[in-house]
Amino acid sequence: MKKLKTGKLTPLALLVALILVAYEFYQEYSHKELNAKVVNVSDGDTFRAIIDGETQRVRLSDIDCPEKNQPYGNKAKLFTSERIKGRHVYVRIDGKDRYGRILGTVFLEDGTNLNEELVKKGLAWYYKDYSSNQQFADFEKQARMSGKGLWSQKKPVAPWTYRKNKRKAQPAAA
Repeated sequence: MKKLKTGKLTPLALLVALILVAYEFYQEYSHKELNAKVVNVSDGDTFRAIIDGETQRVRLSDIDCPEKNQPYGNKAKLFTSERIKGRHVYVRIDGKDRYGRILGTVFLEDGTNLNEELVKKGLAWYYKDYSSNQQFADFEKQARMSGKGLWSQKKPVAPWTYRKNKRKAQPAAA
């Protein structure tokens, strides 16, 4: 009788294991709506909140606000802070990012979608590399055409381009 090898996964077993892990993650996090108490706003699209008794970092899905040192970065942070800091919000969880932050859509107590509002006011870009929500592309287009917020600048720099350029400009560690 042939002995089975242990310790090695066949491609089929590996695929099944990956599907089960992905399904478990989906069940736990996908589009689950949680009540959160916002304790701190880091920037326009990131904050800390108490969710299920634990402090969690939350990153807004579908959008990217200017960095703090960019034009409109502080205005985006102020806009977000004025609407959610110290308040209860609802977070519809879309997943987690590579930094372990919850990715979510944030709804204020009156039902306003914060993610949408930031784009409509010209305080965020539609983050097309990480979203397929065409509605955000439309919101951005309307804000651009109206010259709202950051779109009043001649050549606004997208935050992902700003971060990439900043990394290139930093000297390599010795």
